[in-house]
Amino acid sequence: MADKENPLWHGLKAALDQRGPRHVFDWPYGAHVALFWQDDRYLVLGVYNSRPEYDTWWGLQATIVEPILVATNQVVAVRFLFQDQETGGTLITGSELRSMLPHLSVAHPSGSSPAYKVFPKDIPSRAYLCGRAIVDEMIDAVSAVKPDPEFDPVMLLHPERRARWRWVVHWRLQQARECRSAG
Repeated sequence: MADKENPLWHGLKAALDQRGPRHVFDWPYGAHVALFWQDDRYLVLGVYNSRPEYDTWWGLQATIVEPILVATNQVVAVRFLFQDQETGGTLITGSELRSMLPHLSVAHPSGSSPAYKVFPKDIPSRAYLCGRAIVDEMIDAVSAVKPDPEFDPVMLLHPERRARWRWVVHWRLQQARECRSAG
């Protein structure tokens, strides 16, 4: 399944947007990582398709994942779904991924930034979730963080990309706030 044709990814974004957390922003450059906002609380959701070669694995681009994990605090819930079926996958928290990083192999594709390779054996035992259960977990996660109207979600982006994407993130966040207050 090609990354752009992932019905689970598009379905999760739509379901979250309908049930509360508003979709604000997709990370640039084709990653299936999105920022959601609800009442000055933030959720970062990353959905990674498996890369079947000889073994199933997932690739995490360092320039996307590392700033998210550094900026993660009590205001941001971070979840990564390692999808190995069309309807579900294994869900882990940002803290779990942070503790995994030093133990992962790193690939250096030519012409791009390093990428972490995650194999099934690397993922701590967690629940395998599908469809609505994923959405319920995301809503619980964003509800559990403290609201902070001063947090700047641009800090979740790689430093080299912050200036270029700042206006997009702030504009989309303003749209989400206006949509929330109107509806």
